[in-house]
Amino acid sequence: MSRCCAFESENRPELCDVLASLVDIAIRSVIFGSRHAASLWKEICHNTYRSHIQLHDFAAHLFDSGREEFIDFLRSAAPSEWKMMDINHFWCLCCWFPNFYNRENSADMMTAIVDSHWYARDEKDAKARLNKVTKGKAFVICPSEVNPFTFPYNVITIDDGVKKETIIKRSRIGPKVLLTCALLPGREFDTLPRLAVAIAKEVGYLMAPKL
Repeated sequence: MSRCCAFESENRPELCDVLASLVDIAIRSVIFGSRHAASLWKEICHNTYRSHIQLHDFAAHLFDSGREEFIDFLRSAAPSEWKMMDINHFWCLCCWFPNFYNRENSADMMTAIVDSHWYARDEKDAKARLNKVTKGKAFVICPSEVNPFTFPYNVITIDDGVKKETIIKRSRIGPKVLLTCALLPGREFDTLPRLAVAIAKEVGYLMAPKL
């Protein structure tokens, strides 16, 4: 910014450089936790700032084949309100499924989570499933759009008709990213499926039935 105010014109940056910097700032204000993810969004948007793009355009940039399958999968994995891919949605996906865009086995990794009996794509789906539990206690895990970098998921439980939400927190210890949950105090998990299995086995919650 100080260079833009330089008295001598030759010391001021070119307008194209200023615009490029503004694009970077706008993207990084949303995608603040991953330079790779921020660069990818900029690349998908052809080095401009766009708040949203069509799902097909998004999938076409990421995959040479299987685009329609990915879109169908995304519709089963993401909240029902998502009709396009906007920059906030993209950042949520990066937090829920880290590095999904550059893993060869990303589709298998994501499918293993989404197809699990304990996964619900949003809070509405989670509560609808828990409403089918008439006695005992059960749980589901759904992604969170509120500060997903630190709190990527919520566990929603029901115990004799009483629902409760418990956050899942992401912590970085050295190169490792670990998940913790107050339902399992003092425990750390390197994957979401392992945390879900521990809730079922050690806390004694059943997995809520699919709709």
